[in-house]
Amino acid sequence: MGLVSHSFARFQQDVREKVSELRCRGLGESMRVGVLAANTYEWLVLDLALVSLRCEIVTLTAAQLEGDLERFAAEQELAALFILESGPPVSRFAHLGWVVAADAREPIPLRADGAPRAGPEWTVSFRVFSSGSTGTPRCISVPRSGLERVVDELRDTYAFDSSDTVLLFLPVSNLQQRFLVYSALWYGISFVLVEPLHLLPALKRTSPTVLLAPPLFFETIARRVTRSAPLRWLMRMVARLRPGSPLAGACRMALAPLRRRVLAELGGRMRLMITGMAPVARTTLELYAALELPLFEAYGMTECGIITCNTPQAARSGSVGRPAPGIRLELAPDGEIIVHREVPLTVGYVGLGPEANAETYLGGGRIATGDLGRFDGDGFLYLLGRKKNVLVLGDGRKLHPELIERELMGLPLIHQAALLPDGNMGLACVVHLSEPGRGGEETARGELARLVRELAGQELTRVVFTGEPFTPGNGLLTQNLKLNRRALRELLSPRGRTPAGRVEEAHHVSVSRG
Repeated sequence: MGLVSHSFARFQQDVREKVSELRCRGLGESMRVGVLAANTYEWLVLDLALVSLRCEIVTLTAAQLEGDLERFAAEQELAALFILESGPPVSRFAHLGWVVAADAREPIPLRADGAPRAGPEWTVSFRVFSSGSTGTPRCISVPRSGLERVVDELRDTYAFDSSDTVLLFLPVSNLQQRFLVYSALWYGISFVLVEPLHLLPALKRTSPTVLLAPPLFFETIARRVTRSAPLRWLMRMVARLRPGSPLAGACRMALAPLRRRVLAELGGRMRLMITGMAPVARTTLELYAALELPLFEAYGMTECGIITCNTPQAARSGSVGRPAPGIRLELAPDGEIIVHREVPLTVGYVGLGPEANAETYLGGGRIATGDLGRFDGDGFLYLLGRKKNVLVLGDGRKLHPELIERELMGLPLIHQAALLPDGNMGLACVVHLSEPGRGGEETARGELARLVRELAGQELTRVVFTGEPFTPGNGLLTQNLKLNRRALRELLSPRGRTPAGRVEEAHHVSVSRG
């Protein structure tokens, strides 16, 4: 992994040169421009140059290039689409002159319907796509005012300062990533941008102080250092002891070598780790708490940014924290979390009618999250699950699968788990083992059945084991790393998603990459 370091002054100069180059190539203010981005310095320069030109940026993922690109460009009214060097070859789209390399110099043959938008003010900065957890990803409009407010809120929430180094590795198509970049640039905070593949070496080489990562990353490290049952038991006990008690102090002294080892893997200077995007296993939070490593769970969504967060100043295990600055929350009669932002981050779905927008955008800056939750007496929010994921059992009881999945992933044998309906009456699990191929299926099946029976009062009728982890690449996670329940349910269908035949007859299913 080769890292290239640039000063902010050099970066500013490169952005200015890119602005001049884009103007010479025919790009003008208020044009809507698509970008297939990768986590590179070249993307940073291009992105800020487009912002400087007051263009409206539509960030694509590679998956969107596999569809009807001409139709997509027409729907989005793109003037051009830039592909960075790390993306697919531009030659694939030679028949579409407006698809160009970001580092080329020749004039851009702009699309006819991509003319500049009229208006004296630059009001809309971005179009982004939701995670796709509701099915098809939705295009969302992000105004300039929302962007500027979130940049300030991020600094206020996490107390970033000039001594920090923020490590970013999630795809830049993720809106939260870009806001972190803008916040770092605005406040002069050093940051490192790498591709996900290079995360572990980047931690050791750059010694960051702040890291935002999905639960899967922190769980992977936790499993590597807690392979023995006695150690896991000790971690759980230490995490639950009253802070400051003599026993807690003695246990933490015993764990000090392990803490140093984990901290070294994280670069040695980590002061703040933030996770969310999916449920975090309780055992993972307990491990980091036992080692006194600063892992904090937060909650947010593309439509309204960070909603709640635990911080070093106010944290409660099991919760997703208190409302972030600028956020006010209320619970609907059915328990759905409604967010009110002083300045809306997003203003609606593009291409959907008023009825579809009104399901989420309630008016007056209020957004319906689709998540169910509860508050404790101190204002900390606890997530119960998605409204649409609630399972209705045969006896009429309602079950939140996310709460049970969180406990299932605390089992040593289980790496990932999804609890799904099995027909009209039963429950099934789709599982990836921590160490697949080592004959642990029967033990895991028994442990899963026991825990589901204990937590849900219901028998587990079927378990399907996947041969590879759930990832966006195989479609079992969304691009924002949430469970793709629709795809996971396909593994329970008579033919499954694989050539393995009927899943009822299969003890081990390998997920295809088709």
